[in-house]
Amino acid sequence: KLVTQFENGITDDFTKKIEEKIKINNLQEYSHRTIFRLHQEIDSLNRRGNINLFIGMFLSLSGLAYLGFTVYTSNTYTSYEMLFIHLAPRTLFVIFIELFSFFFLNLYKKSLDDIKYYQNEITNLEAKYLSLDQSKQSGNFKLLANALETLNKTERNFILKKDETTIELEKSKIEVQGSNN
Repeated sequence: KLVTQFENGITDDFTKKIEEKIKINNLQEYSHRTIFRLHQEIDSLNRRGNINLFIGMFLSLSGLAYLGFTVYTSNTYTSYEMLFIHLAPRTLFVIFIELFSFFFLNLYKKSLDDIKYYQNEITNLEAKYLSLDQSKQSGNFKLLANALETLNKTERNFILKKDETTIELEKSKIEVQGSNN
């Protein structure tokens, strides 16, 4: 009977340790998956941003090359009126192309801001997961409860109340005013 109790005690201890290890592994798996998803989004933003940068620069340089070519080949006109009639539509076309390229360059800038946001999110999550992991390993249940509470309070889709604002909203307002100007 003593051997059976000893075996049951060892089995129970072993089972508890395995269950604890599984819980830690699950936590680590979730944290790795979350961070991996964020890294995938950053890679996607990088690709899209580079494409937007390429399109914006190509359009901008094309517009400038077209304007340069037009000015270079327009030296055969004898009056300013004829020169104006010849250059005005081409100049407006180049301005349109430059505005179009500005749109793509703005998208590139926005993707850089989004990448910065996701990098900050990764840093925040890594810090929270590290805190949770360390409190679990220390066996301090008060710290563990605090770390879990912090993770549970994380809300990514919060709604602002009336007259509330964020830094991002204020930056967007300033950028819109700058673009309009």
